[in-house]
Amino acid sequence: KNNFSKKYNIGSTKVETCYFGIDTSFWNPSFSIEKDDYILSVGNDMNRDFNTLIKATPDSQKLKIVTKRKLDVQNKKVDIISNWVSDNELREFYQKAKIVVIPSINVKNESPGLSCSLQALSCKAPLIIPRIPTLSELFRDKIDCLFYEPEDSIDLMKKIELMNGNKTKRENISENGHNTVIEKYSTTTMGNRLTEIIYEA
Repeated sequence: KNNFSKKYNIGSTKVETCYFGIDTSFWNPSFSIEKDDYILSVGNDMNRDFNTLIKATPDSQKLKIVTKRKLDVQNKKVDIISNWVSDNELREFYQKAKIVVIPSINVKNESPGLSCSLQALSCKAPLIIPRIPTLSELFRDKIDCLFYEPEDSIDLMKKIELMNGNKTKRENISENGHNTVIEKYSTTTMGNRLTEIIYEA
């Protein structure tokens, strides 16, 4: 909101924010599915920074990317899923992932990967995302997720190592992130907020 107001020279009191919501009754955790040792990433938009993620992924760890984009896997253990994936299949990918990383180039006023980030958190997956203004406004670092510096493969590698090496941290972050989505970013909350904005206008 603040960046948008500054960029377009609009007073912040004239800008209302309605945060995106997802169906938390569908995107949910599974207690019957065991976690697998892979990093998951999802997305097709051009802001996705898969190259930085591929560089940052440990050689011994499998990376699963659901995308239709052509990628250079750099001799890493990367499973690119480019065929159509149903929502049920994607939900299971989130539920089984050890870590979810939704990478992005450095942008200021866009929210790349927001829907995928919300899906991951709603499924109780430990999440790593870039520290860009729009996502920093929504989530708390080291509480709901881990932030890394965008386009910095070394920093992303450190965050992956931190998440990999600490099961308690993964569990705490996934629990907090899940609760934040349920409380703030469901479709019900989004609908209520949109109604408020319309009737206040």
